[in-house]
Amino acid sequence: MFTLSNARFAFLDIETTGLSPWFGDRICQIAVILTEGKRIKSTVDLLLNPEHEISPAAAHINGLDESRLAKSAAL
Repeated sequence: MFTLSNARFAFLDIETTGLSPWFGDRICQIAVILTEGKRIKSTVDLLLNPEHEISPAAAHINGLDESRLAKSAAL
């Protein structure tokens, strides 16, 4: 029988350099958390070099800065 307390979930979070892809904003972080019930089974957190300047508002919200992203792999 299915119970929500033992269900498996994957939570996905994507951070970007801003909210305007038509002005060049890009993905700069992808994170996934796999859970089973109340337990975290595994996590993945990837920083990506967007090769684009991060907007001040996005940097404030996601806590990322250009120097950290520049050291990451480019897409």
